[in-house]
Amino acid sequence: MNSSYYYKIKFKKFALLPAVLKSIKYENPFTVQIKTIPWLLEGRDLLGKAQTGTGKTAAFALPLLTRIDVTIKHTQVLVLAPTREIAQQVSGNFLIYGKYVKNISVITICGGQEYREQLRGLNKGAHIVVGTPGRVIDHLIRGSMNLKHLNALVLDEADEMLRMGFIEDIEIILKKMPETTQKVFFSATLPFEIEPIVNRYLVNPIKIQIEYKTVKNTIIQKLCKIENNAKIEALARIIEIYKINAAIVFVRTRASCSKLVEKLTSRSISAAALSGDLNQKLRDRTVYRLKLGKVNILVATDIAARGLDFPSITHVINYDIPNDKEAYIHRIGRTGRAGRGGTAITFVNRSELRKRKWLEKALGQKMEIMEIPDVKALRDHRDRVFKNRVTTILASRNYNQRYLDQRYLVQELVDKGLNPIELAAVFAHLAREKEAKIHEMPKKGAGGGLRKSRLRRRKGDRKKTSKFITVR
Repeated sequence: MNSSYYYKIKFKKFALLPAVLKSIKYENPFTVQIKTIPWLLEGRDLLGKAQTGTGKTAAFALPLLTRIDVTIKHTQVLVLAPTREIAQQVSGNFLIYGKYVKNISVITICGGQEYREQLRGLNKGAHIVVGTPGRVIDHLIRGSMNLKHLNALVLDEADEMLRMGFIEDIEIILKKMPETTQKVFFSATLPFEIEPIVNRYLVNPIKIQIEYKTVKNTIIQKLCKIENNAKIEALARIIEIYKINAAIVFVRTRASCSKLVEKLTSRSISAAALSGDLNQKLRDRTVYRLKLGKVNILVATDIAARGLDFPSITHVINYDIPNDKEAYIHRIGRTGRAGRGGTAITFVNRSELRKRKWLEKALGQKMEIMEIPDVKALRDHRDRVFKNRVTTILASRNYNQRYLDQRYLVQELVDKGLNPIELAAVFAHLAREKEAKIHEMPKKGAGGGLRKSRLRRRKGDRKKTSKFITVR
């Protein structure tokens, strides 16, 4: 099938339940839906490679909802997801697509929730259960969940579940269901670890692959060449000068999350960490604070950020560059949503600079080099902000009433013979005392990871090393 054929296909071409069709708010299905829906309606096993944002949730939710028999009060569809956030997102999509299906029941079972509510839903015979492997295992052990009547199992983000060590749990669950259960695996990547499970449990599966899209043209991609010891200062300057109020900063490890948040907070930047070692209550609170705008910068690891969906995110910053293009696409896909623009900024040190070429080649898009603001640019920015505040106050209607007492004070000092210009300068200095300290950018060659550059300097090759960091 060519792309023009795909464009002509409508959802009504598929044998979907009328009540399900009614819930769909767009006419033309995405490629993954065109390739998947007919096979799932037939009950075939399927292995799909598709990234987040391709429409894969609807690709399995629509046909599986169509095949539900609401008169049977047993779990007929089980969807496994790697994290609570993704489970809730998938469950929410089932509720949206099934809102016109009478008597349909969908529940989410995962950590951080009361067992009582989950037990109530299972006892009532929830038709669709979306959960994390660990909590599903808990209910199977308790006897509160039964898979004897299961028609379909979906593994969403299968590669992440394997990466997180859920492979044994997944096999336990697979062994608890009938051999005739339809099995659907969706994965952003297909690591070799997934092959044994596919070969053992999927029966003559249909295999589909949705090619990775180039990054949405609503996202501007920038590259910052900076050494590790200068990253924090570069990040702080970028956040301040570009007035970034809603961003996710990605790091590699949980330890890096907390350390970076501490450093940002010390520079008066509102930041919070989102990593795997947070308990569910704290994770929920952190996410809620970001939604309310009480936190501007969320520092996260790849796994912890899975399933996050905030249309308000304007920037994604790769403080640590990801190891592959799939992770890169997942990360920067957190911005540029709902038709809005977004910016992705990636930090690379000298040894990582080679990754720029394979990223650009894989994505089919050039990455713009971004200069890091120097000290002068930062001072000029702060001066502009201060002057704008002053002129705004002077232009306000209630200026005279709000600042009457201060005017008397100033007039009193002027009457004593103080120079008005010098007096204003003192007041401006006092008003700006709480501004964050401006740190000098670490010198080239200072800190770890630069042994080669120091060796070059010893050999007199100063010109080559001076090209990398040009800011002061």
